Amino acid sequence: MKRRILKLSIIALVSLALCLGMLGIKALISTKYASQRMAERWQGGSVNYAQLTWFLPQSDGYTTNSVTSWRRSIDSAFANEAITFENEDARLWIDCYSGEGTVYLSNSSSSVSARAIVTGGDFFAFHPLSMLYGWYYYDDDVMDDAVILDKNLAWQLFGGYDLQGMSIEINGRYCLVAGVCDLPDTKAELDSYTDEPTVYLSASLMERIAGEISITCYEVAVPDPVSGFAAEKVGNALDFPRGRY
Repeated sequence: MKRRILKLSIIALVSLALCLGMLGIKALISTKYASQRMAERWQGGSVNYAQLTWFLPQSDGYTTNSVTSWRRSIDSAFANEAITFENEDARLWIDCYSGEGTVYLSNSSSSVSARAIVTGGDFFAFHPLSMLYGWYYYDDDVMDDAVILDKNLAWQLFGGYDLQGMSIEINGRYCLVAGVCDLPDTKAELDSYTDEPTVYLSASLMERIAGEISITCYEVAVPDPVSGFAAEKVGNALDFPRGRY
């Protein structure tokens, strides 16, 4: 029997492009975009999963320290309900977080001001970018100095796309190009993404470059054994104001 999976999420194209200025959690069903199908990809065993997304105003000042607190609260919520995964060694749930900023990138011949999409957790599991060259960076990378350029930024800086391993400066700090990603491939996605040159970098790297950052988007894929269970339990576990649900 085909498993029924509840997908609670906002229909977003590139979630971070919409984070600033938006309030609350949106609970809408989406089957079209890969970024809204994390619950389906993560599901294992007999327990249904749900994807939840919160968009948070930058003025609330949530930081990476806030994420640590959120994760503890979610762990406690599921422990209190005695919910475990069938495989004891597997992770019960998965999350990612993100924010936005502006940085200044340069190499020996060019310089560009660009939008910075700041990522943490399993961001690229939720948002599988279409890579032209290279691959993703990860939170546990030892050097933690790699970034991804979108094709607009890559062209402006280097006049090409096969840039894996090339060095650049971001706000005066040397970084390495892990890869170059394509732009969204639908009109709706492009309308949200815009043509602004964009760089993806980890939250920890951005903090070293620019100081403390604000988290404006938090996403989870969590067990939802009964419809609405995940939204209630996780929503109650987190410290977001009630009006944002």
